[in-house]
Amino acid sequence: MMRKIGLVLATICVLMVMGGLLLNRDKEELRWKQSGSVELTHDVYTNLNEWAASGIEKNGEWISTSNDPILLSPLFALADAKQTYLHMEMVTGSDRVQVFWRGQNEGFAEERSKVFNSDSALEVMIDGDVEQIRIDPAEQPGVSFTVHQVDVKKYE
Repeated sequence: MMRKIGLVLATICVLMVMGGLLLNRDKEELRWKQSGSVELTHDVYTNLNEWAASGIEKNGEWISTSNDPILLSPLFALADAKQTYLHMEMVTGSDRVQVFWRGQNEGFAEERSKVFNSDSALEVMIDGDVEQIRIDPAEQPGVSFTVHQVDVKKYE
Protein backbone atom coordinates (compact mmCIF):
# COMPACT_ATOMS: atom_id res chain seq x y z
CA MET A 1 0.00 0.00 0.00
CA MET A 2 2.77 2.45 0.92
CA ARG A 3 4.50 1.65 -2.36
CA LYS A 4 1.36 2.59 -4.32
CA ILE A 5 1.00 5.85 -2.39
CA GLY A 6 4.66 6.66 -3.07
CA LEU A 7 4.18 5.94 -6.77
CA VAL A 8 1.07 8.14 -6.92
CA LEU A 9 2.88 10.98 -5.14
CA ALA A 10 5.88 10.67 -7.47
CA THR A 11 3.57 10.76 -10.51
CA ILE A 12 1.82 13.86 -9.18
CA CYS A 13 5.17 15.57 -8.60
CA VAL A 14 6.32 14.78 -12.15
CA LEU A 15 3.05 16.08 -13.61
CA MET A 16 3.32 19.28 -11.56
CA VAL A 17 6.87 19.92 -12.77
CA MET A 18 5.95 19.23 -16.41
CA GLY A 19 2.85 21.43 -16.14
CA GLY A 20 4.90 24.22 -14.61
CA LEU A 21 7.42 24.05 -17.45
CA LEU A 22 4.69 24.16 -20.08
CA LEU A 23 2.88 27.03 -18.41
CA ASN A 24 6.12 28.93 -17.83
CA ARG A 25 7.01 28.69 -21.54
CA ASP A 26 4.24 31.05 -22.55
CA LYS A 27 4.33 33.38 -19.55
CA GLU A 28 5.72 36.37 -21.48
CA GLU A 29 3.05 36.16 -24.15
CA LEU A 30 0.31 35.61 -21.60
CA ARG A 31 1.48 38.57 -19.50
CA TRP A 32 1.43 40.75 -22.62
CA LYS A 33 -2.03 39.54 -23.68
CA GLN A 34 -3.40 40.10 -20.20
CA SER A 35 -2.31 43.72 -20.34
CA GLY A 36 -5.07 44.30 -22.91
CA SER A 37 -2.92 44.23 -26.05
CA VAL A 38 -4.37 43.38 -29.44
CA GLU A 39 -2.71 40.79 -31.68
CA LEU A 40 -2.02 42.36 -35.09
CA THR A 41 -0.38 39.49 -36.99
CA HIS A 42 0.52 35.87 -36.36
CA ASP A 43 2.93 33.91 -38.56
CA VAL A 44 3.88 30.29 -37.90
CA TYR A 45 6.70 28.64 -39.84
CA THR A 46 7.04 24.86 -39.72
CA ASN A 47 8.68 24.42 -43.12
CA LEU A 48 11.81 26.53 -43.36
CA ASN A 49 12.76 25.45 -46.88
CA GLU A 50 11.70 28.90 -48.13
CA TRP A 51 14.17 30.59 -45.77
CA ALA A 52 17.55 31.65 -47.19
CA ALA A 53 20.44 29.51 -45.96
CA SER A 54 24.18 30.13 -45.93
CA GLY A 55 26.76 27.63 -44.73
CA ILE A 56 24.08 24.95 -44.52
CA GLU A 57 23.56 21.78 -46.56
CA LYS A 58 19.91 20.75 -46.94
CA ASN A 59 19.81 17.07 -47.90
CA GLY A 60 16.89 15.80 -45.83
CA GLU A 61 18.72 16.68 -42.63
CA TRP A 62 20.22 20.15 -42.26
CA ILE A 63 23.95 20.22 -41.54
CA SER A 64 26.22 23.21 -40.99
CA THR A 65 29.06 23.43 -43.50
CA SER A 66 30.83 26.46 -41.98
CA ASN A 67 31.68 28.08 -38.64
CA ASP A 68 28.86 30.59 -39.14
CA PRO A 69 25.79 28.93 -40.67
CA ILE A 70 22.81 31.24 -41.11
CA LEU A 71 19.07 30.79 -41.69
CA LEU A 72 17.40 34.01 -42.78
CA SER A 73 13.63 34.41 -42.61
CA PRO A 74 11.53 35.98 -45.32
CA LEU A 75 10.51 39.57 -44.58
CA PHE A 76 7.56 39.82 -42.19
CA ALA A 77 4.79 42.27 -42.98
CA LEU A 78 5.25 45.46 -41.01
CA ALA A 79 2.29 46.19 -38.76
CA ASP A 80 3.42 49.19 -36.69
CA ALA A 81 3.59 46.78 -33.74
CA LYS A 82 4.65 47.94 -30.30
CA GLN A 83 5.83 44.43 -29.38
CA THR A 84 6.84 41.32 -31.30
CA TYR A 85 6.69 37.91 -29.62
CA LEU A 86 9.11 35.27 -30.92
CA HIS A 87 8.93 31.60 -29.98
CA MET A 88 11.21 29.05 -31.63
CA GLU A 89 11.63 25.33 -31.07
CA MET A 90 14.63 23.49 -32.49
CA VAL A 91 16.99 20.61 -31.86
CA THR A 92 20.69 20.90 -32.64
CA GLY A 93 23.96 19.23 -31.77
CA SER A 94 25.39 22.66 -30.97
CA ASP A 95 25.68 23.95 -27.42
CA ARG A 96 24.84 27.50 -28.48
CA VAL A 97 22.22 28.92 -30.84
CA GLN A 98 21.85 32.64 -31.48
CA VAL A 99 18.79 34.36 -32.89
CA PHE A 100 18.96 37.93 -34.23
CA TRP A 101 16.12 40.25 -35.16
CA ARG A 102 15.90 43.55 -36.96
CA GLY A 103 13.28 46.19 -37.62
CA GLN A 104 12.81 48.18 -40.81
CA ASN A 105 16.02 49.92 -41.96
CA GLU A 106 18.09 48.16 -39.26
CA GLY A 107 20.89 45.65 -39.57
CA PHE A 108 21.40 42.58 -37.43
CA ALA A 109 23.40 43.34 -34.27
CA GLU A 110 24.43 41.61 -31.04
CA GLU A 111 22.23 43.93 -28.96
CA ARG A 112 19.23 42.67 -30.92
CA SER A 113 19.88 38.99 -30.38
CA LYS A 114 19.39 36.22 -27.84
CA VAL A 115 21.57 33.18 -27.18
CA PHE A 116 20.07 29.95 -25.89
CA ASN A 117 21.09 26.33 -25.53
CA SER A 118 19.87 23.65 -27.85
CA ASP A 119 17.83 21.92 -25.15
CA SER A 120 15.41 24.77 -24.73
CA ALA A 121 12.85 26.77 -26.62
CA LEU A 122 13.54 30.43 -27.21
CA GLU A 123 10.85 32.81 -26.10
CA VAL A 124 11.35 36.56 -26.17
CA MET A 125 9.16 39.63 -26.26
CA ILE A 126 10.85 42.29 -28.41
CA ASP A 127 10.10 45.99 -28.30
CA GLY A 128 9.02 47.23 -31.73
CA ASP A 129 8.02 45.81 -35.09
CA VAL A 130 10.37 43.03 -36.24
CA GLU A 131 10.82 42.74 -40.00
CA GLN A 132 13.20 39.77 -40.16
CA ILE A 133 15.00 37.21 -38.02
CA ARG A 134 18.27 35.33 -38.48
CA ILE A 135 19.05 32.02 -36.82
CA ASP A 136 22.68 31.00 -36.27
CA PRO A 137 22.14 27.30 -35.40
CA ALA A 138 25.78 26.27 -34.81
CA GLU A 139 29.35 27.53 -34.48
CA GLN A 140 31.18 24.84 -36.44
CA PRO A 141 30.81 22.63 -39.52
CA GLY A 142 29.20 19.19 -39.30
CA VAL A 143 26.43 20.03 -36.81
CA SER A 144 23.00 18.67 -37.69
CA PHE A 145 19.88 20.54 -36.63
CA THR A 146 16.14 20.72 -37.08
CA VAL A 147 13.92 23.75 -36.61
CA HIS A 148 10.48 22.49 -35.64
CA GLN A 149 8.64 25.78 -35.48
CA VAL A 150 9.10 29.53 -35.51
CA ASP A 151 6.14 31.51 -34.19
CA VAL A 152 6.01 35.30 -34.67
CA LYS A 153 3.18 37.38 -33.19
CA LYS A 154 2.92 41.16 -33.34
CA TYR A 155 0.95 43.22 -30.83
CA GLU A 156 -0.49 46.73 -30.84
